[in-house]
Amino acid sequence: MTSPLAVVEIDPSRVSASLARLIEHHHPFTRDCLAELAPLCRRVVAAHATRHPEVLVVDDLVSSLRAELLPHMEKEERVLFPWVVQLVRAARDGQRLAPPPFRSVRNPIWVMVGEHGVALEIVAELEEVTHSFTAPTDACGSYRRLYTTLGGLAADLREHIRVEDLELFPAALSLESRLLGG
Repeated sequence: MTSPLAVVEIDPSRVSASLARLIEHHHPFTRDCLAELAPLCRRVVAAHATRHPEVLVVDDLVSSLRAELLPHMEKEERVLFPWVVQLVRAARDGQRLAPPPFRSVRNPIWVMVGEHGVALEIVAELEEVTHSFTAPTDACGSYRRLYTTLGGLAADLREHIRVEDLELFPAALSLESRLLGG
């Protein structure tokens, strides 16, 4: 994966499309999956932990992923994305901007990239402990649903991070550099 901190020239309309995908699809999908996974984990642990102790690890990892992603998305939606929207509007309308309170979009991007790394490590651990989200032959419907949901979340999360790291973040850096001369 190339560094998300390389400044590249990108059309503001592409930034808007990337941001819209994140806000309209990836974040709601992630929140819905995380909300569904908590009760599924509890049911599967209660029913299967004695025969499949790995579900205890899955439960811990899902809790860790939830603790990582919910505040992460909140920071994106409250801090980073509003600034990116301002950058896009200013570039589109030829407006000047004052520097953001965090000095540069580079600062929150560094935080987000670090958090992406943590989330991907948790997903990799989940993939390993679940044998690529393959439920055992004696799995009940909830167990199968847990692994299916985890697999879908993992795939969507990888795409979410790809869009941010390779499209949105470089574009935001480019727009900020162009508009603020930094």
